[in-house]
Amino acid sequence: MKEEKRDWIQENRYRKMILEILQKGEKTREQIEQEIKITLLPYLANYKPQVSLKISPFTLQNHLNLLEREGLIQKKEDKNYRLNFSQEGPKDVDFLPR
Repeated sequence: MKEEKRDWIQENRYRKMILEILQKGEKTREQIEQEIKITLLPYLANYKPQVSLKISPFTLQNHLNLLEREGLIQKKEDKNYRLNFSQEGPKDVDFLPR
């Protein structure tokens, strides 16, 4: 895969999150969807809002299909998704910072 194409694929926040989630281990689509529901907290304020980020099942499936088609993830027979490279990841994958 060309480097420019891989950069385009990984520019999307949801796809980065999916790759980061799968870096921890195999997950089903439902487990991935649950982990994407993150709480957005400000870094400097003590106030902790109850705002969450949610992805629709259709959008999540589109992102999973794209990552699978491009060879970054693989869907197993038991419907678990896994990274298609080692846990260390390829050198050019830049996951979201924690």
